[in-house]
Amino acid sequence: MSVHNVQVFLARDARWTLEVDDPLQVRQYFTSRAAAVAAGLKTAIAEHVALLVHGVHGEPDEILLKERDGERRP
Repeated sequence: MSVHNVQVFLARDARWTLEVDDPLQVRQYFTSRAAAVAAGLKTAIAEHVALLVHGVHGEPDEILLKERDGERRP
């Protein structure tokens, strides 16, 4: 999979959305921000990519997760 980042944001229907920049993955919807962030964190760690969490009004609350040494683990 070629994922570069994972984003969590508030959708227009008041659900929290987890979106991965991989066209093969579908958006996931959650009723709470905490659940969406937990799922996003799990995905970002598994893929060794950045997690970007947007605030309620669209302002970013950045949580960047990248390997410190720049290497991917198997």
